[in-house]
Amino acid sequence: MVSEIFELMSIREQISNLSVRESELVKPKLSDLSLIPYLHNYFIEAFGMGNTRKLGAIQRKKFVFIIVLLYSPSTLAGGCLNRGVRDGLAHALKLNAPSAVSRICSDLIFSYQHYRDFRLDVDNKIALMEGKLRSDGYL
Repeated sequence: MVSEIFELMSIREQISNLSVRESELVKPKLSDLSLIPYLHNYFIEAFGMGNTRKLGAIQRKKFVFIIVLLYSPSTLAGGCLNRGVRDGLAHALKLNAPSAVSRICSDLIFSYQHYRDFRLDVDNKIALMEGKLRSDGYL
């Protein structure tokens, strides 16, 4: 019985540590939603949007992944998008319905985990965009 009390104490300490770590991981790097169009313009200038419909959709998906990572990282772990991010993305991407952003978000982490080319390209683009944000004083 006493050993169970010590086990319970250990579990509570672990939960507390995990809670602290979770709050560190879900904190977005950016909160100023007015930067989304700026980032979209930079993305297009630096990487283009593809010369076919399919390549354009893949580039759009990569851009959405990067914005979600910067503004709402918990979304990639199954959480909801932070307030305003979906509308900001829909506006920047000139989508008629913000729900289109939700559809794009639905399989972002799957694509990142299962498609090596997607993952490598996104990682490269994230590094370049974060470098741009740092040089411009936003990070």
